[in-house]
Amino acid sequence: MVGTKSGFGPNSYTFPFLINACARLLNVKIGEEIHNHVVKNGFESDIFIRNSLIHLYSIFGKLERARVLFGESSDRDLVSFNTMVNGYTRGGRPMDALGLFREMRGLGIEPDEFTIVALLSACSILSDSRTGKQIHLWAYKELMFRDSKVMLSALIDMYAKCGMMDIANRVFDTMRTSKTNAAWSSMVSGYTQSGEIEIARRYFDQMFERDLVSWTAMISGYTQTGRYSEALELFMEMEGVGVKPDEITLVSTLSACAGLGDLELGKRIHHQYLDTGFFTQNHILATATANMYAKCGNIEAALNIFNGVPEKSKTVFLYNAVITGLAQHGISETAIMFFKEMGLAGLRPDEITFVGVLCACSHGGLVEEGKKIFESMLKDHGIKPNIEHNCCMVDLLGRSGRLVDALEFIQSMPFEIDSVIWRSLLGACKIHGNVEIGEIAGKRLLELEPEHGAHYVLLSNMFTDAKRWEDSKRVRKLMEDKCIIKPPGSSK
Repeated sequence: MVGTKSGFGPNSYTFPFLINACARLLNVKIGEEIHNHVVKNGFESDIFIRNSLIHLYSIFGKLERARVLFGESSDRDLVSFNTMVNGYTRGGRPMDALGLFREMRGLGIEPDEFTIVALLSACSILSDSRTGKQIHLWAYKELMFRDSKVMLSALIDMYAKCGMMDIANRVFDTMRTSKTNAAWSSMVSGYTQSGEIEIARRYFDQMFERDLVSWTAMISGYTQTGRYSEALELFMEMEGVGVKPDEITLVSTLSACAGLGDLELGKRIHHQYLDTGFFTQNHILATATANMYAKCGNIEAALNIFNGVPEKSKTVFLYNAVITGLAQHGISETAIMFFKEMGLAGLRPDEITFVGVLCACSHGGLVEEGKKIFESMLKDHGIKPNIEHNCCMVDLLGRSGRLVDALEFIQSMPFEIDSVIWRSLLGACKIHGNVEIGEIAGKRLLELEPEHGAHYVLLSNMFTDAKRWEDSKRVRKLMEDKCIIKPPGSSK
């Protein structure tokens, strides 16, 4: 491919241009062919060619190959180090990037602005504010990059990702009228990650030119704080101004649809962006889509998403979405089948998996299966049951009418029992007419949450169903004396 019959072929000047063109065109195969010609023509020791090859392999994530070339070079320069440091940072190996910085300092090679930016990115990945601060101070004193927009933007991003918004804000203010779009986006992302949504929105609204990063950060912030309607409104506003979502935007948006139970919008978004290839290539997005369909009641669509993901790409999170969805809709046997299939696929269940499968057992009245799964958590999987798993077991025993077992199970719990568990038991006692155990549960509920009107109503209704009129009146009177208002929708 490289070279001509007339004898005029690439040389030490043209090889770097060819290699860099491959990097820009994202064609590593041709780049490797050029590398072979470099070796055949005896140019492998040329520093410019070697640096271009390190850059090429770094871009494609072939970091070991890049490192070999870097290590073999006897005349490594600043460009060599910058290329390798940047490659490690982009390749998710921030510790190696920081290690190279120490190595280059030991060799007396002074870093420049590009080195510092890559190192600050490494600190961002690690959330290592201590090292980031040291680099900041060193660069400020030694390199005098005080007015560099690129470095100031990288500093803001590092401090924001480390949760140090006060310092990020101070650096941001030093930019005055020269604030970059990257700096604005970092401030929005930082405040959403720290849960300060209103402040994030103020920065977002002040942006002259909003990019995908800032839109996605704001939508994700709303979704993570349960403000689903605002997340979806913002997504539609983003579409309206012609900004195309990426996988991260779609994950947050579909999660908001799931939170609101908005099947129509979730389905529209799924089908509108189906041709992008995101849904088959990104397992996190596939999980969010399956979860959306499951929570919105379309189990068939959730299973179609699950079945469309290659077996080797199926994750615990995808199984969890399907198992939980099946459990919530009472399709218990199928949920348990998926749980067992997950084990056969070599995937280890996590805490959420067990909540889903125990919930399935509860809805299906599968007491023995549920007990067996609960006991296997610690014994076979090393997962200590938490309050939610224990609550599932109380619900399982209560729904099946095994109220004495449920009470004994509660009394054997190794931690403080909350109102959710006692309310679950009281509800089961009302259904099965066990007033004796119901009184115990009701008493504990009123001790834990004496201002919660729904507890009084549930206890009073249990007494009414059992024709214990005086006890029912007593509970109602207690409610009146405490000036507790009956919650909306209470039946009696």
